[in-house]
Amino acid sequence: MGESLVRDMAIASGRPDALIADAQVYLNVGHTNLNSGTMAALAPVLRVVMLHDLIPLEYPEFARANGPKLMRDRLVAAAGADHLLTNSEDTRGRVRRVASGLNLSIPDLSVLPLGIDVPVCPERPRGDHFVCLGTIEPRKNHALLLEIWREDWPDLHIIGRRGWENREVFRRLDAEPPNIREEAGLGDDELWERLSTARALLFPSHVEGYGLPLAEALTLGTPVIASDLPALREVGGDVPDYLYPEDGPGWTRLIEEYVKDGLAPAAQITRMANWRPPAWENHFAKLETLLEDLLPQRAE
Repeated sequence: MGESLVRDMAIASGRPDALIADAQVYLNVGHTNLNSGTMAALAPVLRVVMLHDLIPLEYPEFARANGPKLMRDRLVAAAGADHLLTNSEDTRGRVRRVASGLNLSIPDLSVLPLGIDVPVCPERPRGDHFVCLGTIEPRKNHALLLEIWREDWPDLHIIGRRGWENREVFRRLDAEPPNIREEAGLGDDELWERLSTARALLFPSHVEGYGLPLAEALTLGTPVIASDLPALREVGGDVPDYLYPEDGPGWTRLIEEYVKDGLAPAAQITRMANWRPPAWENHFAKLETLLEDLLPQRAE
């Protein structure tokens, strides 16, 4: 809200330097109000912008109709910042490649992985269900799970609101398959209970910028079967079991291994012992150091 107020006042007055004279840093971490007008109005201060992904530009088939143009405009605006942040090395590389393809000059980039907030849950026995967590949209690849899910498998809980451009998946969910549960609007306690007691989190996305559900699951001690994507490997390391998102037979075989409590889930629990969740303390400590380094440079 403060960010919007500063922007509106600065642009309306025509004297942004007077209105933000006491400010030192403009920090945009959510793509909101990220446009060239805002960046120009805030030019007197240090402008730092975080880009979480460029999915609408790179994969327009997974975006709404206006998504590619909106993302391109945001990238152009971000290029006017003094410094850029990304949530992963993979996103940093993608920003550089896409900007180069658009002949767009961008400022320096720093990687600042997101932390996670997961409550300390009481230990519960592992349940007889699987979880897929996230908005029900095409890039999340729920279609794969609906295609391969067998009637003799435990329940699959698809947790998340319905997104867009996903009619076939919605049609199949509306048919209420016998052992697939669509759940939206769960409270935090219910969500953490589902996730912490699941046999595994299933994460078959076609593309991701980071992968918070993966980190949340591992923090709760829940195994993860995920798409083999660079961003997800950055978060999960060698702990999850990875498969290509198009490999239906591979997903079927591995889920069957988890259904039968085979070697794969036990091996992942062993690997999990050395995994550490990304911490907000590290995120903000790195951000503070970065800003302390950038402010003197801006003043020169």
